Amino acid sequence: MDWAAEGEGQRPERAWFLYVGLSLGWLTLHAVGLLGPLSDSTFPLLGVACLAVAYRGLRHNDIQPRLPWMLMSAALLAWVVGGGLRIQLETLGDLSPDRSLVPDVFSLIGYVLLGTGLMMLHHHRYRNRRQDVDAFLDALIAALAVAAVIWLAILAPALKTDTEPIIEVLLIVYPVLTLAMASIALRFGLLGQSRSMPSHRYLVAALMFLLVGDIVYMLLELSLFDATPEVIDVPYALAFIAAGAAVFHPSIKDLTRSVDPNEHGKHTIRLVAVGMALGVPAAITALGGETSAHDRVALSTIAASLTAAATWRVIRAMRAQDAVQDRLLHAASHDSLTGLPNRANLTDYLARCREEGRDQYTGALFADLDRFKLINDGMGHATGDALLRKVAIRLRENVSPADFVARVGGDEFVVITSADDLEEIEDLAEQLRCCLGVPFRINGNEIHASLSIGVRVLGPRATSQFDTIIEDSDSALYQAKKRGRNNVVVFDHSMREWADEQLFLEQELNNALEYGQITVAYQPIVRLPDGVIEGFEALCRWDHPVMGSISPATFIPVAEETGMILDIGAWILDESCAQLARWRDDGVVGQCTMSVNLSPRQLHESSLVSEVIDTLARHDIGHGALQLEITEGLLMSDARRAKVQLSELRDAGVRISLDDFGTGYSSISQLKSFPVDSAKIDRSFVSGIGYSEPSSDESLVSAIVAMAGALGFRTIAEGVENAAQAARLFELGVRSAQGYYFSRPIPAGEVPQVLQRLRQLQPR
Repeated sequence: MDWAAEGEGQRPERAWFLYVGLSLGWLTLHAVGLLGPLSDSTFPLLGVACLAVAYRGLRHNDIQPRLPWMLMSAALLAWVVGGGLRIQLETLGDLSPDRSLVPDVFSLIGYVLLGTGLMMLHHHRYRNRRQDVDAFLDALIAALAVAAVIWLAILAPALKTDTEPIIEVLLIVYPVLTLAMASIALRFGLLGQSRSMPSHRYLVAALMFLLVGDIVYMLLELSLFDATPEVIDVPYALAFIAAGAAVFHPSIKDLTRSVDPNEHGKHTIRLVAVGMALGVPAAITALGGETSAHDRVALSTIAASLTAAATWRVIRAMRAQDAVQDRLLHAASHDSLTGLPNRANLTDYLARCREEGRDQYTGALFADLDRFKLINDGMGHATGDALLRKVAIRLRENVSPADFVARVGGDEFVVITSADDLEEIEDLAEQLRCCLGVPFRINGNEIHASLSIGVRVLGPRATSQFDTIIEDSDSALYQAKKRGRNNVVVFDHSMREWADEQLFLEQELNNALEYGQITVAYQPIVRLPDGVIEGFEALCRWDHPVMGSISPATFIPVAEETGMILDIGAWILDESCAQLARWRDDGVVGQCTMSVNLSPRQLHESSLVSEVIDTLARHDIGHGALQLEITEGLLMSDARRAKVQLSELRDAGVRISLDDFGTGYSSISQLKSFPVDSAKIDRSFVSGIGYSEPSSDESLVSAIVAMAGALGFRTIAEGVENAAQAARLFELGVRSAQGYYFSRPIPAGEVPQVLQRLRQLQPR
């Protein structure tokens, strides 16, 4: 993250740079001895500046929780006081009994405060216990390696000096505390995400500078190293500067947030650190040198601890790898949303059932949520996901522990159960259907859901039929949907024949358009009462080379369900518009219209409007020549989207006709808001008209005509079979009609002859 580009954060960022720049500049001048008499004030001044910056950072960045940072600030204050007293009392290098321990008391208090604050911060930030322990072990391994070096370089020489016991204890305590700080620094370094959080880098840097300073200090105490006071101050001063920079930087807000450690972000660093640490005992052995019995005991103890820590770490890594594999296997066999077994798991389970050869009846219950798409689209995918999770829980609660429940699709679930008889399985299916009767409460909304369930039951030892049990239950589910939803249907073998037929139709339909089996038939629409041609309706036909002519009522639902209706509908639109253009060019027709039916899939396609406009432009059939027909049910299924699409089509010069008018459930108030030009009176109302005795159909047609007139629609009657029906429809106010009385749907080549016949019937 570019912290400096955060608008209001730019001013604190500049102040941070100013603090760091001035502090480093001052320290540089101090280290090279250019400050003269001001050198003695460098350490206290930098300490006070660090505390002031830390206080400002805590206030400005509104850090929560503050206690860890307040403890660490108190540690810095203790070190500032201790450092100042050490200079005044000149205790550095003084191992005599007269040495003042006051500076050391402040220093030790600072260590305790710093360690406590860091551990509190660590506990607040990192909540993943497993990764935390792994990082602790890695840090411990590295710290033990550092301990081996510290023993040889500091502790062993310190124990050989002839000093007071209290001074010896002090000389030992400082390296131990230094080792503890090293462990904390390594632990933070291995768990952090320093690339994205500068504050974390500065905090780790402060701990590392403190470690270096402590080592240098102990070497000076033992007269094993010599340096000027200015150089001695550098690592501690850098630790102070880095600590202040960590708190003052805006990224401190992210450092205090609770997160899971990044397992992979520091993988390389961890490998290098642990590898180098494990190599330290070998390096010490290779270098040799004179060691005492105490040295050998201490180094052996450290090596044993290092081996134990490394062994524990390897064991944990192996267990973690096994856990990862288990999670991957679970993810591969279970649904991530509901936690139920998925389709692959279901397939394996059925294979095991087939191998076992069950002695009981086996039932497969294929359940599907009714109207889930409406809920998902209307209320949002988050609500849809929540509903699926709750449905999964309710299904699981209503079956026995031995039953197998899986989610195999978007809103599809399968239950595999065993029972002593068929009725028990049917009762379970009915229980599952009813268990959704209680509404679900999601995000403050009460959602009513229902299930359609298809059931397939196998008898005892019916192992050969397990391969088709899911397909059969799916076929039964389809029949449950056809019967009005919220139903339970038990499979019978006629459904398999129907499913095989549907599959055959689907496969054959895939190539029907390419092989030229799909054609367009045209039925004239005439004006009443004189029979003048007003237009044509384009109707899809399928002539199969083996099955012959297949009814649209048979194959259109298959095309709609599989999505092939999009390609078929686009082709029919293009072909019918092209045919109208050819008829006009050949003088066969005048300014006639072409009516083309729209399927639900087409109306919901965002590319529909542009596709229609391109077709009109390509064939140049002019404004008002194309009429698209939709049903009332389609119009109301997604009213908002339909209104937008139809309005855009209307603006492009396309007429809209409402097919099967009067058979839907729309109200006048709903219909009047749609851009509709005409309404087609369904043939079911026309069939009872034209007889000597008046029928109720006449009253219905009269009411439909009146309603259409009130809405501003012109009316077209479908299914006119004879002259009496045509005459009576005209008397009832209908002005256009189509039907076998005028012409059945015919190929394009027969249209001229039919038009000639119709002209001969017209009154002169």
